[in-house]
Amino acid sequence: MPLDHRRLRGPEESQPPALWAAAAAENDEDEEGAGSAPRDPCALRPLFARAGLLS
Repeated sequence: MPLDHRRLRGPEESQPPALWAAAAAENDEDEEGAGSAPRDPCALRPLFARAGLLS
């Protein structure tokens, strides 16, 4: 049976996204005085994309 070489192999083990979100929240609390305004995670943000031909 031929193998599908187009697929990328994933990690052997995976962690839930909530684990990384909790770690990021702790880092944000530590850097509170960094001068950045808090951002609403549900707020819409602009998306910039460029369309063109790939060569």
